[in-house]
Amino acid sequence: MADIIVPNNGTIHGTLPDNTDLNTVTDSGTYRVDGNNTHTNLPYGYTGGVLQVCTGGFGGSARTIQMLAGTGNDWIRYFNGSSWFAWSQIAGGSYSPTYANGILDYAVNVAQEGFSVVSPRNMGASDLPNDSFKYSYGLILKRGSSNPITVTLFPDSDLGYPVIMNRKASSSWLGWKNIAYSSLSSSTGATGESVSLSLSGISSNVGISARNGIASMMVSLGNGTAFSNATGNDSLGTIPTKFRPRKLYNFCIFGRDNGTWASANYIPLNFQMDTDGSIILRANASQIQSCKYISGAMVWEMSSTLL
Repeated sequence: MADIIVPNNGTIHGTLPDNTDLNTVTDSGTYRVDGNNTHTNLPYGYTGGVLQVCTGGFGGSARTIQMLAGTGNDWIRYFNGSSWFAWSQIAGGSYSPTYANGILDYAVNVAQEGFSVVSPRNMGASDLPNDSFKYSYGLILKRGSSNPITVTLFPDSDLGYPVIMNRKASSSWLGWKNIAYSSLSSSTGATGESVSLSLSGISSNVGISARNGIASMMVSLGNGTAFSNATGNDSLGTIPTKFRPRKLYNFCIFGRDNGTWASANYIPLNFQMDTDGSIILRANASQIQSCKYISGAMVWEMSSTLL
């Protein structure tokens, strides 16, 4: 298997031309995105900022990662050589789109696949709980508009429990339900199971959560020591049978060279999860060897719908 070749991203390209289709922007470098322009294939409600593009070769074909940074709303997506993945919001942003038809309609018809963080207060109260005033932000988990969707609302501090609403595939919503707080081990997910990931002799148990056919885990691997024995085509571990995906997935996970988030240098890595549950790291060997920590989220549709 050929190494991923990631080019230097130092080129400054200036402002994108009027009415640019972002699917066509694949030259590596940095671009300015004018919020007053009508570009296509931007995330909903994006108001302008900076676009970072990284294109490299893998297995004889091009792969591209696009990252958008704006005023509190950061996004990322991936081109696998034949099609673009949907935009995913990067955790930590304060993206708060205004949408008059309600958060549930937004979840079905507007939200991108993956995780979206929104403010229920900007969505209208028609489909919110009666005590909607207390919910300051919401989390949407989505895998396509025809698949199960989960919406969770979180209250301001000391105002009560979070609430959750689920929709089974293309059927109706099931109603708001309170979520009671409980203590969970740091090494296990809500299902009480985990997967052991190991790279270059460094291991970590990562908890898996699953609901309505969708599984997720937050990868965190590293102890401050470089992954010096990584080859760039490394087997990391195997997902337990009942959580295995229904198809092959590729995830963009990031490595960094130190433990300080703000000053670290970041390397995009490809985690591949196959239907047999195997997780393979595919990356440029010298770049992964320079990393000391790996972190990121993985969300997938399971082959089993029992969870």
